[in-house]
Amino acid sequence: MYSFSRIENAPDCDFLLTWASKEKADLTLKKLNEEHSVSDYGDTSVEIGAVLQGVIAELAAIQIMIDNLPAGPTKQDAIKKKKKIGIQTIRVGKPSGKLWFCSLTGKAT
Repeated sequence: MYSFSRIENAPDCDFLLTWASKEKADLTLKKLNEEHSVSDYGDTSVEIGAVLQGVIAELAAIQIMIDNLPAGPTKQDAIKKKKKIGIQTIRVGKPSGKLWFCSLTGKAT
């Protein structure tokens, strides 16, 4: 911290004003970046939720189809497709840990 008692001339004062202006600009930029990040996380959360709901609906439809099919190659293909969709659900549900957590909580860290 710079003491006011050490200000002896105009260049000292100019230096402190320049320093304070730079600090203010840095803090303003940091605030703007945080606001932008929170907005992005919110948008990402909505997108992930929509995709996840679609995948869950498709998974439920395939399960109904599997339950009603007789044993055979078509049923085996449906079971394989269900496994692939299950993996897709995991991928959509966890695109990246920090981003997903921030999207759900609405908090940027």
